[in-house]
Amino acid sequence: MKFTELGNLVLFDPNSETVWQSFDHPTDSLLVGQALFPGQKLISSTNASNWTPGLFSLTLQHHSLSGYVGSNPPLVYFEIYSNVNYVKFENESFIGQKIPVTSSSSAQFIRLDPNGHLKAYELAGQEWNEVADQLTSHGVSGSECGYPMSCGNYGICSSNGQCACPDDANSETSTFRQISYRQPNLGCSLATPISCDHSQYHTLLELNNASWALTIQGKVAYYYLKSFLL
Repeated sequence: MKFTELGNLVLFDPNSETVWQSFDHPTDSLLVGQALFPGQKLISSTNASNWTPGLFSLTLQHHSLSGYVGSNPPLVYFEIYSNVNYVKFENESFIGQKIPVTSSSSAQFIRLDPNGHLKAYELAGQEWNEVADQLTSHGVSGSECGYPMSCGNYGICSSNGQCACPDDANSETSTFRQISYRQPNLGCSLATPISCDHSQYHTLLELNNASWALTIQGKVAYYYLKSFLL
C-alpha cells in the first residue's frame, strides 16, 4: 500500500499492479490529478460539522457535467456539455476554468459544498482559503438565487439575493416565519400548521413578481420557483 504525494491511497498486488485506489471513490472533493468518470458522483455533506450525505451531487453522464439537488425526483441546477469521457482536476484548472494560485503553496482541492457551490480551495499557511467558485464561473447565476435551497425550506430568494418568507398580504396571521431574522438564509418554519384534515380552510395564494424555471429530464418537464422580486 502506498500513499502518493497527490493524496491517492493505492493498494498493489504482488505484481505491483493497482487493485484499488482512493481516487476511484470520490466523496465530496477532488484532489489535483483526480478524475470524475461516468457513474461516479461528488456528494455534498449535510453541513460543515455533519459529513453525512447532503442535498447536492455532481456527476458526469451523457457527455455533460450536471449538478443535482436531491428533491424527488432530483432536479438539475447546473449543466455543462463537454464531449469528454471524464473530467479531471488538473493543476490550477478544472472544466476549462483557470484556478488562481494566490500563495507559494501548490496544495489545492475542489469540494462540492453543502450549499451546492463547487469551490476550489488553496492552502495558505495553516488555513484553507477559497480561491474560485467553479459553477458560478460556468453560468450559474452570480446571485445566490441561482442555487437551490439558498434560502432554506420555504424561503424565497429575491433578485438581489435577499431571503424572505412567503406572506399573505390579505391575512391577519402569517403562515410562515423566519427561523432566524439574523440569518434569513436558514429558511422559514410554519407558524400555522398545515393539515389536510382542514382543507376546507385552505386557499391558494398568487405569487407576483416571481421568476420560474423549467427543466426537462427524459420525457418529463419540471416547473419550479427560481427567484422572487420583493
